[in-house]
Amino acid sequence: MALALTTKEGPPHVKRNGMETIQFRLILAVCFAVFLIAALFERLLPWSWRRQRPSPIAHAWRSAHTCTAYAFMG
Repeated sequence: MALALTTKEGPPHVKRNGMETIQFRLILAVCFAVFLIAALFERLLPWSWRRQRPSPIAHAWRSAHTCTAYAFMG
């Protein structure tokens, strides 16, 4: 099994231009804000209505990364 080498910017074979990086960060910020509001609203629900989750910030960050990845597919 071979492991792909990746850097902080992504796989080495993918060149990112400045505009794509700005778009990615903007979409990530918007998604994070939306999911943070949703995670905070979820915390207001009674205990029996929601599952055990990590902090609202961790939940929003994970959801934003998942959503943002789909924005750049295709």
